[in-house]
Parts: sequence; C-alpha cells; structure tokens
Amino acid sequence: MAQNPLGPPPFIRQEHNFDRWIRMLWQRIAVEGQILWTQVIKPTVVKNTFLAGPTTGADAQADFRAIVAADLGTGSASAGVCLLGDLTWGKVAIANTADAIQDLFAQVNWGSAGTESADAIEVPATIQDMNGNTLAVATTEVEVMVSDSDTNATPSGSATLTAAGTPVGTILSGSGTATATWRTSASGTFTVSVSEAGTGARYLWVRQGLNSQAFVRANASPKSTGAFV
Repeated sequence: MAQNPLGPPPFIRQEHNFDRWIRMLWQRIAVEGQILWTQVIKPTVVKNTFLAGPTTGADAQADFRAIVAADLGTGSASAGVCLLGDLTWGKVAIANTADAIQDLFAQVNWGSAGTESADAIEVPATIQDMNGNTLAVATTEVEVMVSDSDTNATPSGSATLTAAGTPVGTILSGSGTATATWRTSASGTFTVSVSEAGTGARYLWVRQGLNSQAFVRANASPKSTGAFV
C-alpha cells in the first residue's frame, strides 16, 4: 500500500464546506500531483540516519542517510576539537574561556594594612576578576572572618570587625563580631576595621557572601593585619 497513490476520501456532501475543502485538497495532491505515500513517510528507516539532501554535488530530493562532517560545519572533525560558533571545527582558545568566566569569578586582593589607632587597624581590599582587573560593581559580597592565627580557621575570641572610619563598601551583617559581611562599593572596594585590645597580629579569612553576584575566592594566604601593640 505504501507504493500506491493516495486513495480518495469517503463520499461527501457538497453542502458541507469542510468536507468539500478536504476533497479539493485530495484532488490537488493525489490526482494532479500524484504524491505517493513513500514521498511522505518511509515505511522502514535505517537506524542512525536522518532526512537530508545529498552529501556532495547538486541539490537533489532528500532521503534518509548517515550524517557526515560536512553537515555540521567546515573543517575536519577529529579528537580534541569541537564545533565552534562560526560552524568551523577547532580547539577552544584559552583566551576565549578566560573571557567567558572572568566576570563570574572574583578574588579578594588585600591592600596594605594601616597604622593602629585606638586599638583598631583598617585593611582595604579590592575585588578583581581572574585576570587581575577590578570588578567595579557594587554587587559582590564578601564574608570576612578574623582569627588569632593563620593556621587556625576559627573566629578570634577577642578581635572584632566593624565598618572602617572612612566607609568604603557597606557592612551587611556581623558588625562588632569576629565574622562580618561586606558589599563592595561601586568601585569594587571595601575596607575592614579590625579592633583588638591585645597584642600580636590578627588574620583575615574570606569567602563568598550570601547574595554575591560573583563567585568569591581568596587569592593568597589569610591577610595579616600586622602586629597590635
């Protein structure tokens, strides 16, 4: 049956517009054009094939065939390459990867600690992308913890964190405790004020804040405030 022309629909009543339209459609495709079922559907299709034109040469009627490299782009498909956005086969350049992720990942670059004043030391920080460029947006949030040692990642029992005397960034939570969260200023900076009545250095640890729009990481060992005296 798959090789026979499309048969006529059942007898219809001409006053029914839809029935009349269906019969006219049948006359166009089956009587005048002689479209065969084999031109509409293949009764058996070989697995791992798809309906496409010829692989080479002039245009021709589509048929089911195996996919070839030319269907996907120019160049040669081989191990270690992928199909790029310009439909050519090649390797992804490291520079392209860096460009794609540099605004997603941020690192905290600490500046020099200031001089102790009234048992407090201020330490500025800048948020940078992975290429060292400043992320000048007020959307990065950093949780800072102060500890008594650079080998003991527990909050200090005596040192506390507060907003800097000259505010840079916004402190969101934890003011007056050993763990506080800052949001960067529009210039991508924030400043931490560490208060300590005792002596010796204290250390600043960082991680991503709860609503940061960039993934935050440290780029060095815990930051030393320098010695309190």
